[in-house]
This record gives sequence, structure tokens and C-alpha cells, in this order.
Amino acid sequence: MPSGSRRCSAWDRSIGYDRSAGGGRFPLAYYIIPLLGAVVGTSVIAAFILTSSATGAIDGAVVGAGVGVAIAAASVTNALTPHTPEPYLFGAITGGYHLVACTLCGALIGIFG
Repeated sequence: MPSGSRRCSAWDRSIGYDRSAGGGRFPLAYYIIPLLGAVVGTSVIAAFILTSSATGAIDGAVVGAGVGVAIAAASVTNALTPHTPEPYLFGAITGGYHLVACTLCGALIGIFG
């Protein structure tokens, strides 16, 4: 990152992206595709919870964590490319995000489902 530019996030650093080098905005697809992925992931967690004997926040969180581990493993695997400057950091950020999000989603579905 050039000296004098603002500090980049860990995610930016992990993929070698410098927002100060040219436009900090991403195309709309960068927001829509993850949103659709979240809807699909949430639907899968809900289907698992509804077809199992899972009831309540703890059971839902366990189901969500199981789905989250699977998605996190895929995220870490995809991060390990020779083109990613910091693949382990990128894998930890994206994998951790999915694990936490799916676990919380499962807990909420368990409570309200």
C-alpha cells in the first residue's frame, strides 16, 4: 500500500486490493450475489432444522454451525490460490464470517421456527 494512503481493511489486504488506488466502490453484483447466497444458505439451514428434531436456539445453532463449517471449509479451500497475497488471512476472514453467520442464523431459526 502506498505511503500516505489510508489504512486498508484486513480483507482488502488479504486479496491485495487497494481502495485508494482507484475507486473504493464495487459493482452492484458484489452485493447482490452474496445476498442471494445468504438467502440460499438460510433456506438450507431452515430446511435442516425443520426436518430434524432440532428445537430452540442451541439445537438451531448446532445445525447452523454444521452448515457454517462446511461453507467455511470451502471458503478456506478457495482462498488457497497463488493469486491471493494472504490466503490464510482471507480464508480466516471469509470462513469465520460464514461460520458465525450460519450459527447465528441457525439459532434464530431455532428460536422462531
